[in-house]
Amino acid sequence: MTTQNHGYTVADPGDLEVTQVNVNDDTPEGLESDDLDVITRQYHPEANPGPHDTLSFFDDVVALAAERRAVPHAD
Repeated sequence: MTTQNHGYTVADPGDLEVTQVNVNDDTPEGLESDDLDVITRQYHPEANPGPHDTLSFFDDVVALAAERRAVPHAD
């Protein structure tokens, strides 16, 4: 069970890849883009306690942050 806010939803994700879909209403739950450095979740993935099916999300966010930190930014 996850906490949901379906007062808003993404009607057209554009260049973002829909990675997860809500089985109850077919709304996008996860969006990603390597080109834009975007990783999103509509629900609240819990690290602990509880199910561990979203733990990889936190690993992905930390890895993306580490990558971006290593790349010098043009000012």
